[in-house]
Amino acid sequence: MVAMSAASDRPARPAAGSTASSRAAHGHGAHDERAIRLFAALVGATSLGVLTLAVLAGGFVNQRGRHGWITAHSVVADVVVLIALLTAGVAVTQLRASHPALATGAVALLLLLIVQTAIGQAIEHARNLTLIHVPLAMAIFGATVYLSSAAASARRSLVR
Repeated sequence: MVAMSAASDRPARPAAGSTASSRAAHGHGAHDERAIRLFAALVGATSLGVLTLAVLAGGFVNQRGRHGWITAHSVVADVVVLIALLTAGVAVTQLRASHPALATGAVALLLLLIVQTAIGQAIEHARNLTLIHVPLAMAIFGATVYLSSAAASARRSLVR
């Protein structure tokens, strides 16, 4: 039930200091909560994709008959970049004002994944790029863990 203002037919403003007042002042609300839920789901899908890439890489590192593993790794990498693009899009368009760290992190993750994919495609002709590709993969995984944690924290702050 919404409290109505005695002077008009408009809903009364939330009391100063209340949770509803705090959310309204900081741009939080149902829209923000939906955007954070979507963001968290997309970050989760990105994280799962990154983990899948690691498993697939384990299937072809130092092994013969690895062409199928490499092809699968490449296809999944492209899908992960697409999911990261969607994640960054949601973060920039819907969360930038209320959660700028999520937007910045999502864009950074997207850029890291694009660079990682380019390096991965070049490895066939320059094997020494593996020395960059593998540690960068660890940094990307760390970024997905950070974004997952930050999204969970943002959701918890909306519930309070």
